[in-house]
Amino acid sequence: MHNVRRFLGLLGMLALYSNQQLYADPYIVAVNVGVPERFDVEDGNLVGAGSPPYHCVFDHTGENFTFVLMPLKRSLYELDKGRVDVTLPLVREPSRDEYGDFGGHLYHVDYVYLSLRELGPIQEDSGLSFVMLRSFAGLRVLLKDEYAEVFFVNLWEQAPEMLKQGRADAVLIPKTLVAGFMEDYTEPYFQQHAGRLGVSFYIARKHRETGLTAKLKLAVDECGQDG
Repeated sequence: MHNVRRFLGLLGMLALYSNQQLYADPYIVAVNVGVPERFDVEDGNLVGAGSPPYHCVFDHTGENFTFVLMPLKRSLYELDKGRVDVTLPLVREPSRDEYGDFGGHLYHVDYVYLSLRELGPIQEDSGLSFVMLRSFAGLRVLLKDEYAEVFFVNLWEQAPEMLKQGRADAVLIPKTLVAGFMEDYTEPYFQQHAGRLGVSFYIARKHRETGLTAKLKLAVDECGQDG
């Protein structure tokens, strides 16, 4: 009888733990707006062509997550305040390290210079003008001409439009976005490889103590891709 009571008590503890896990508030993940073809949110779930490696990471942690769309600047602010737990997709940039901890390289993104005329190899002192996303972390890494004139936009989709309007010579943009943004453009356009950057997410600093940071970084190691 004593053993039966112990067994029933153990079952009760397991059931209580399972319920706590099931009904625990989910971690909040901010998904940066501007690339709906790659990342979007539907009913609190991450969707889009770029989402599978992130699903792998979050599933590996065994934790619950909910996803919300948010502008990049606001997502970093909320991360710094600890009101969101993770923000994605992001490349590492020293100025962002003050907001949270980088999760490691989950996958890589190739960037290109997109132009409507052949520019030849883009070197230093090219004398060209460029368009790129505001707060783009790859600016210092990829743009070889530090004296170039640079125009910034709030959404990736706005960059090719400025190019089509003749307001700049080239757009520095992820290669994966080019085909969709130029789908309706009937004239020739050109791409020149600019570089490759590792991408994942940033994690709120408070999770250094909770264990979530360690879980996420371990999951990145498990789910990381070379492509």
